[in-house]
Amino acid sequence: MLFGVVLLACLACLLVSGASIASATTVPCTTGSFDVSAGRVTGGGASSGNCSGVAEIPEGATSIESSAFIGATGLTGIRIPSSVTSIGDSAFRNASGLTTVTFAEGSNLTSISSQAFQNTSNLTSITIPSGVTSIGMNAFAFATSLSSITIPSSVTTIGNHAFANAAGLATVTFASGSSPLSIGDSAFQSDTSLTSITIPSRVTSIGVSAFAAASSLARVFFAGDAPATVGSFAFSGLPVGAAAYILPDSTGFAISGSPPRWNGIAVAMGVTCGGGGIFYRNLGTGSVSLQQGCGGTVVIPSGVTGIEANAFKNATGVTSVSLPASVSSIGASAFEGATSLGDVFFAGNAPTVGAGALPGGATAYRVPGSTGFGAGPWSGLVVAGGVPCSGGGRVDLNLGTDVATGQTSCTGSVAIPTGVTGIADDAFRNAAGVTSVSLPASVSSIGASAFAGASG
Repeated sequence: MLFGVVLLACLACLLVSGASIASATTVPCTTGSFDVSAGRVTGGGASSGNCSGVAEIPEGATSIESSAFIGATGLTGIRIPSSVTSIGDSAFRNASGLTTVTFAEGSNLTSISSQAFQNTSNLTSITIPSGVTSIGMNAFAFATSLSSITIPSSVTTIGNHAFANAAGLATVTFASGSSPLSIGDSAFQSDTSLTSITIPSRVTSIGVSAFAAASSLARVFFAGDAPATVGSFAFSGLPVGAAAYILPDSTGFAISGSPPRWNGIAVAMGVTCGGGGIFYRNLGTGSVSLQQGCGGTVVIPSGVTGIEANAFKNATGVTSVSLPASVSSIGASAFEGATSLGDVFFAGNAPTVGAGALPGGATAYRVPGSTGFGAGPWSGLVVAGGVPCSGGGRVDLNLGTDVATGQTSCTGSVAIPTGVTGIADDAFRNAAGVTSVSLPASVSSIGASAFAGASG
């Protein structure tokens, strides 16, 4: 008798576990049910099985059909086996109680169809399997609790409105890949929690209004050249000051206007740091806004007017910074935590400096005739005379006599500033790394052996 009970139980398990056991199977949820027939999942929606709680799709099912769980507001979780290859139109649309979607390891899913998860307003996270190639129109529209999403490298199409009005979406990450990717019309429209996004180099097109009304999206980074096609209003309605951040060697960005803009938004151009990494110069405001992995010597281009607050914060690899005379302000905490920064060169007068802008222990090097530094210290920095060399190091200046007295580890080229009147004896003796020295008209004397042994 016991054997018979066990046998019946096992047969029941087999009937639920795969569509190959029976042509049609009803599978229970926590309450309610759904159907599996010939590998196709149907009938879990509000008007049929009214599946609630957790639903586990049996191994062997190959597709979740259109409207399979539409309106199943009591559905809280779904587990999808590796055998499922597609999720149909509106499969989970309006399943407003759905919070978790779990894909089995080794998922063979290739497509998420239109409106598949639209209005799943309590869905907080989902990991899209790595084999998915397309995310359909409105697939996650109005998934207002979804906070982050990673787009796999396999995806080549993000459909129109795919993530539109996902108001809680704060992070969008594109996995590394090389397959061309198109971002559809209004794909991320009105995603008001999104503050920054990096567009990978494989993106070939950005649709009409793709990021329109993403009212917190201040930074749009491009990891490569400009997409071949950008639709109208793609970046309309972004916050004041929003900018496209473009790498130094990127091409295809047709920048025009005054202030300069690209597809309606401001432009921040990347500048390479001497030891690797980059910082960005906003072409409209004339200020440096941020850095990414910047190290070694940093030369701020002429014409830059300010260093924004936090621009080089915690840039621990930066060792020296050269500021042109055009810089008039350094924002609060601009170089806070830049613990390797030893030399800060000023080509002009002292700028205004915000709280905590410069690290203690560094030296401010100024040129003859500059004002505003006082006798030192200034803004927590020791003040001395000096100018940077292009390959690193410096030339030391005596601000009392306006004479270049020597050099410290100077390599590459150096321009002696106007106002210097002389080069002292032995000033560049044995400076083998110095390749050229430019002297202003103000220099009237060059001392004995000033360049002896400067074999470079």
